[in-house]
Amino acid sequence: MTDDSTLSESGTPERSPDSDNFAGLARSTLDELLERHPEAATTLGDHRFDDRLTDLSPEALDDEQRWASGRLAELDALPLDELSPAERVDAQILSRTATDTKIVINLNRVTDTLTKVYIKVGVVGDETLSRLILDKIYAELK
Repeated sequence: MTDDSTLSESGTPERSPDSDNFAGLARSTLDELLERHPEAATTLGDHRFDDRLTDLSPEALDDEQRWASGRLAELDALPLDELSPAERVDAQILSRTATDTKIVINLNRVTDTLTKVYIKVGVVGDETLSRLILDKIYAELK
């Protein structure tokens, strides 16, 4: 088996500055993500944020969009070819986590004055976020 990394005098792989930068970015991104989504943290066994729920206010959602965009830009700026194969996979997972939530909105016309709205967030659904989206749609119709 070949490895792209070099070994230190002690025989352990040397970490490049890019690897250290990625490790810090990954650690802070995951910590901030769990802080922003305390229910997910609790599900994963992290109880640091058990005293709160996810803030789904419009301001918080706008802030999260800015935060996620900033983190994606930081990930994109990393020289992935300088990372180990495992770190490259981790970078892909972090990027996908921030961008792969699929939102499906179907509008079905029932009558001339009635339309059925179907919203599904993620693979298994997120009722709270679906209702928030529906509320935003409804507010735009008024």
